[in-house]
Amino acid sequence: MKKILYLIVISFVFFKVHSQRPKDLYLMGMAKIISGQSDSALQFLNSAIIREPDNYQYYMERGKVLFSKAEYNDAIKDFEGVNLIRNDFADFWLAKCYASLNQDTMAIFYLKRHLQSAYRNPEKLVKTDKAFNTLQLSDDWFELWQQNWYTEEEKLDKDINYLLKNDNFIDAIALIDEKIPGSKNPKPLYISKAQIESRQGNYRASAMDWSEVLNLDRDNVNALKQRGIAYLNSVKFKESYDDFSKAIRLNPADFELYLLRAKASRGKKDFDSAVKDVELYLEYFPDNKDAILFCGELNYDNGNYMDALKYFNKDLRLDKGNPAYFKARGKTYYQTKMYKYAIDDLSMSLDLKPDDGEVYYFKGMARFYSGDKTGACSDWKIAANYGENKAIEQIINNCQ
Repeated sequence: MKKILYLIVISFVFFKVHSQRPKDLYLMGMAKIISGQSDSALQFLNSAIIREPDNYQYYMERGKVLFSKAEYNDAIKDFEGVNLIRNDFADFWLAKCYASLNQDTMAIFYLKRHLQSAYRNPEKLVKTDKAFNTLQLSDDWFELWQQNWYTEEEKLDKDINYLLKNDNFIDAIALIDEKIPGSKNPKPLYISKAQIESRQGNYRASAMDWSEVLNLDRDNVNALKQRGIAYLNSVKFKESYDDFSKAIRLNPADFELYLLRAKASRGKKDFDSAVKDVELYLEYFPDNKDAILFCGELNYDNGNYMDALKYFNKDLRLDKGNPAYFKARGKTYYQTKMYKYAIDDLSMSLDLKPDDGEVYYFKGMARFYSGDKTGACSDWKIAANYGENKAIEQIINNCQ
């Protein structure tokens, strides 16, 4: 009987996996990679490839998983498959595989092809990759780097990084501005400048420079994402929403984009769209406590208090040591006039974090509507001492 039940379960899982669309299988595989479940990731990627065998991205990600498991020969087959569909795209990973197998000649061959391609990684990333630790001791490695593979703009990174280590933002930007007018390849310069401006908190300028990058490379997913973040920090919610939406279309496996777009939707007061994005994220990462809290907060903002409670309850089942979860649920209980529960949760939040003025304010409100005016005034006075201005108004109106 147990054997029959086992076969039924396995058959159900097999049917469920193989009945999904290739894209859904790929996204689930990518989520499993992020969660550190490599064997499960391979299962989903294998199924995606069976359903859509000409999609190079599926082979690319499966090859990376196989590489992480030190299954280099199988990874090579996948990366070679990628190159058949998209020429030279997987050369860097082929070089890593052959270097890991101590096949120096083949590693150098693919590394050289990578450095000659449009996909080449920054010099620092190539030279510091751990897969090349042994290869770096060879004469072939020394000879490889006798050739100048990178443009002047790309090599400028060293000077910029030196200035940034000393927090010399002004000179770093001045150096970039000096080089841009005569540059044949200004994209890396605009990228560096936009990154510096974000570090400075100058998000408007950063967004403008990410726009310059996108003028040169309109489907640059990272530029879209970073400009979206700059717009988000500049309170330009529609623009940030549009950038995140395009980035998701280009790279649906960047799951952070769904949370970022939810923040943009929240800024637009479009709570329903925001909830949908976070719920989609939670389909892939069901126990992510931050995302669960975020979804609860969105429902709270939208006045859907019972739905908000569902998410806050889940967070507290996962972790009873976080004051933010008790605070969120306590505020929600207050909104639903469940004052006793609100007081209990807010008190627990204060036990874990006793310096939160907002919690004292809401606890005072709950105590006031429970008929405990003395206790409410005591809480509001503490809240006022922590700078909670709403508490001062309550004190003036109710505690004189």
